[in-house]
Amino acid sequence: MRLGLGIDAGGGSQSRWALVGTDQVLVADGSIAGLSALQLASESGLRKVMGILSGLAIEVSSYGRVAAVHAGTGSIAGFVDRTAQFHRAGGRGGILDDGGSGYWITVEALR
Repeated sequence: MRLGLGIDAGGGSQSRWALVGTDQVLVADGSIAGLSALQLASESGLRKVMGILSGLAIEVSSYGRVAAVHAGTGSIAGFVDRTAQFHRAGGRGGILDDGGSGYWITVEALR
């Protein structure tokens, strides 16, 4: 079964996640430490975010093949293959490729 991982990346004390199958049935859910884009401004913050997401990746990988998608102000999709190689689509800003993001929806609505 293919799985999708959704993350509500709250900048406060915690972020929530849910793992859903293609049949739209909830497989697992939980919470992790808070995540914020502001953490990416420093090396220590980046290491913290990578540690949190690595731990989550290990936890959900026990359920099978997982793809993660984030769509908020921006959008990004990511997938880690069987060789631990990370593949991404999007996440490069509204000028290049933020299809499905809040920014993109607004621009399309104004057309």
